[in-house]
Amino acid sequence: MARGNFNDLSQIVLADPERVHHVAELKEEALLEIQEFSLDELRRNLGLTQQEMAERLGITQGAVSLGLRFTATLEHVQTYLSSMGYEMEIHAIGHGQDVLVKV
Repeated sequence: MARGNFNDLSQIVLADPERVHHVAELKEEALLEIQEFSLDELRRNLGLTQQEMAERLGITQGAVSLGLRFTATLEHVQTYLSSMGYEMEIHAIGHGQDVLVKV
């Protein structure tokens, strides 16, 4: 296969509706995989230790270690995410739909 540059490849893909659709499907799948993180993974990906997270939340490191596994409320999750600079959205997924839930 001859080598080309990215612009050449983009033009080939954009000229074929089937390829455009296929690329869009692959992109959607990849984004879903990338965005599925546990709260602990988000913390680690930001380079935050449990101690740093505890200081941001005003709780002990031990409480962060236990995480939100036992008595997590939506408020707890929202506070945890907010302390890392994230906003929380709730989606209901089913029946072929992804619906943003207003809370």
